[in-house]
Amino acid sequence: MTQASHLDVTIILYGHNESRVEVTMKPKIPEAYRNPEAFGAFEGWVQGFLFARGKDVKHSEAWKCSVCGDPSRESDCNVASWIHLPQPKVNLYIFTVCDLDKRSCYEAIQVQRRMMSTVSGVPYQPPMFAPKPPGVQFPLAGSCAMCEKDATASPDAGILRCSGCKLTSHFRAVCQKNDWSRHKAACKAVRDVQWVGLD
Repeated sequence: MTQASHLDVTIILYGHNESRVEVTMKPKIPEAYRNPEAFGAFEGWVQGFLFARGKDVKHSEAWKCSVCGDPSRESDCNVASWIHLPQPKVNLYIFTVCDLDKRSCYEAIQVQRRMMSTVSGVPYQPPMFAPKPPGVQFPLAGSCAMCEKDATASPDAGILRCSGCKLTSHFRAVCQKNDWSRHKAACKAVRDVQWVGLD
């Protein structure tokens, strides 16, 4: 286990035509998880931190499906983890998808998963998606991280990125305020944000 004070996190979200955002985070590891007996709890804390960050990067830009270019509403995540090292590290790779029920996009994501498992050395695991109830649509990527209204993903909506992390978007100050209890962990941990292939 680690005596390290922080976790090194790299998140790369891939959009259409090789567009992406690369985010470097260094969240502080709570004292209680810095001893060998707490490894299971530390592992759970890492998973919870990563799960919550998916929303921060999804709502950063009006991402298009990494496969077909349609507006993205869903995503597929792959994790490569080295949290057992003296300086724990984890990489989260997120591929934007319009709709995983769309067969061609689902199959392309399966290919991406196989490639990621080869690169990371992590055994291939097919995606495990909970069945989507009929008629359910997830929020558009790039919409407000709080209210998640589709209209806020429009370039004319006037949505603003957080002035602290320069990543997550909110429609109004009230949305940012209401989302702060969730978003502050990301905002405080972000060290660098690099945008690639976006106009």
